Amino acid sequence: MVRKILKLIFPYIFREHIRGVLFKVNYPKIKRKECDFNTYPAGINLIGYARGDFGLGESCRLVAEAIKTSGIPFSIKNLFQNKNASETNMSYAQYESEDLKYNVNLIHVNPNEIVNFSLHSKRSDFDNRYQIAFWLWELPEFPQEWVYQIDMFDEIWTPSEFVSDAVRRVTSKPVHTVPYAMREPATLDKCDRDYFGIPADKFLYLMSYDGLSNSDRKNPDASIAAYKAAFPTELPDVGLIIKATHAGEAEMEHLRELMAGYENVYILTDSFSKEEFNSLIKCADAHISLHRSEGFGLVMAEAMFLGTPTVATNWSANAEFMSEDACCMVPVKIIEIEKETPPYHKGNHWADPDVHAASEFIRRLHDDKDFYNHKKTAAMKHIRERMSPERAAGILRERFAELTRQELNK
Repeated sequence: MVRKILKLIFPYIFREHIRGVLFKVNYPKIKRKECDFNTYPAGINLIGYARGDFGLGESCRLVAEAIKTSGIPFSIKNLFQNKNASETNMSYAQYESEDLKYNVNLIHVNPNEIVNFSLHSKRSDFDNRYQIAFWLWELPEFPQEWVYQIDMFDEIWTPSEFVSDAVRRVTSKPVHTVPYAMREPATLDKCDRDYFGIPADKFLYLMSYDGLSNSDRKNPDASIAAYKAAFPTELPDVGLIIKATHAGEAEMEHLRELMAGYENVYILTDSFSKEEFNSLIKCADAHISLHRSEGFGLVMAEAMFLGTPTVATNWSANAEFMSEDACCMVPVKIIEIEKETPPYHKGNHWADPDVHAASEFIRRLHDDKDFYNHKKTAAMKHIRERMSPERAAGILRERFAELTRQELNK
């Protein structure tokens, strides 16, 4: 509540100005000695929210898996986000260390949090180390108000060419795409449909979003509109699961209004562990994501791994790991953002997915068993090839070898 009040009192551009001032005041205190690769053993200090039960936490763990698979020595310095965040995932706790042992820092902290990170850092964390940021972003246009933070780093890594291209437009520093290393998402046997309070006898579609992300970008209204267009008259054997995390009461009321007249709608608002959420994806018969833009699209990738056919916007980073054979790719128009919703600015661009085309895919997944089974098996095969730990590790290992040669030959 206090945070919401402060946001109303202090507009976005003012808050970003204060962040910039704090960064400029603090940066001289942490500005490091130039990198000397011989000062520390070769390896990677991964710094991020490795225990987080949220998207950035899972992203950090997928990067950790790529490093582990590559064979490069590494350790993890876990960061805690805030008192409201769930941070219970201990999958990589055995690699955690408060000491930064190696000559490369890979800082998995997004641009909007870099200032806070720098305020809680000390110069010795950075001296004589090569600094890499691992960033996610969701639009072709990178926010100008964040560009100055690139000064902290020697290069930037991202999980998709979509994000890399956005960052390349605002810096001459090296920007590399290092994909995630994905394995079969962990699920729990106890988390069946009965566990979630959803019926066992219906064909269920799942749409999900987090209110902490921008709802305009996640675009849940379009997913609901497509579902309703697919089933203008509700069928008794079909239903829709809406997983809405951190949604306010006004947003919940809006969802209920949109689904008025439909009985087979199951709105879930509890916070789930990663294993519980993966289990929910597996329980669903199909997944819908008519987002306007994604920096990666992790839930879609997880749905593919788990064999849950996915209807998705055919634009932005998710289009790099999806295919028209394996998924139901919805055509789009690229449009200008009409209203200021920081950090997504008026005049920036994102997608307007074709709701009618999406509705046809949604209906066909229910009506055409052969089509459904093909999408299920093709998706599982495609994502395992595209996002394999071995592929990610090879790309990461090659870049680490390149920058090692580069620094040692200076």
